Amino acid sequence: MLMPWLDELVTLSVAGDFVRDYLRMQALWFQIAYVIAPHIKVSPVHISPSQRAHIRPTLPRDRRFVPLRVQARRAAGLLRENPAKRWS
Repeated sequence: MLMPWLDELVTLSVAGDFVRDYLRMQALWFQIAYVIAPHIKVSPVHISPSQRAHIRPTLPRDRRFVPLRVQARRAAGLLRENPAKRWS
């Protein structure tokens, strides 16, 4: 039942014209997802918030990322001061 949709989706993917074929590829994916969705089950295992934080990469909450080298800090400052300038 899924084979014609999968075959067409692969054909469109290999062709590589994603802008032109986007809507058709999306429609094919929704048809496939509609058929397989009833067979997807949620795991009965509960994950605590602390376990979840270690599983999914998250930004550090206690510090911001900043450039370490003096040259990088200077370049970041210049970009912030004049973002409209064409920098090379």
